Order: sequence, then structure tokens, then C-alpha cells
Amino acid sequence: MTCDEIACEASLSARDEFQPVTTRPTRSRDEVEAQPRDQCVAGRPGLKVLIVEDEAIIAMGLELMVESLGHNVVATAGTEADAIRLSRSKLPQVVLMDVKLGRGGNGVSAAQAIAARQTAAIVFCTAYSTDPATLTAMRSVNPLSILTKPIRRADLKSIFDLVQ
Repeated sequence: MTCDEIACEASLSARDEFQPVTTRPTRSRDEVEAQPRDQCVAGRPGLKVLIVEDEAIIAMGLELMVESLGHNVVATAGTEADAIRLSRSKLPQVVLMDVKLGRGGNGVSAAQAIAARQTAAIVFCTAYSTDPATLTAMRSVNPLSILTKPIRRADLKSIFDLVQ
């Protein structure tokens, strides 16, 4: 089931009334940003993944896809500073990095800082893949991949298969 299907899931009552089905509790942006997820890692053999995304709904969608593929979201960051701090403390194997972080820096700078100190596979997730300056900046980090939003589950599966 895709994130879109989860978000749009609904049931019809006996009177054919539309009743949305709540599949997950909603969380505010502050609850999503910079939230460690150590409890997810215990007992699960997948990759450790850090999600860096300033839009809470996209971050939650990525989290659902990562976990549905059997991997562990160790933290979610919404700013450059949080991304760097969490990557140092959580030591992810894969970093899903948004390029343009609305508030608090940019993903390319965060990726450069992370790549300078550890060997996590950087995967850029961007809606700006056709901008030459952005592409040049992303390539300078030597990422494992550059994915164009919206991110598909199949794209993530391919990435994780390469890393494992």
C-alpha cells in the first residue's frame, strides 16, 4: 500500500456515508522534527535511515515507506543543524536528504558536513532536479542517488538494495 493509498483510505458505512479511516495519529511539525527513533531499531535487522525533510507530511510518508521496506528510521530532522547532529549521534547507513530546507539551512551543506565525517550513503530527494546549479551542488557531494519528488517506494527499494 502506498502512502497515497494510506492517506486516502476510507470505508463506506451501510448507508454509503463516507467515513475516513484513521491509520496513524497525526503529529505536529515540532513532534516530527529532530525526533530520535531508537525504539524502532531494537530487534529489526534493516538499514538505519535518517530522514532530512522540512515538510512534516513528506517526512511521515518517507518514514512509512522506509519502514514498510523493513528498514529503521533512526531519526527525522527538519533543519541542517539537526541533520548534522543526529547523523553524528545515530550513525545512519542511509540519509534521505531534502535539498531545500525551508527553514534552517540547506540539504547540500548538511550532506557535505555528514560526508566529511562518516560513510553514510547520501540520497538527495528533490523537486529541483532540473536546476543546473542545484545539480552541480548535489553532485559535488558524490551522492549514491538523486531522486525526484514525489518519491516512490520502488525507488527507495532500489536504493536500499544497493546499500545492503
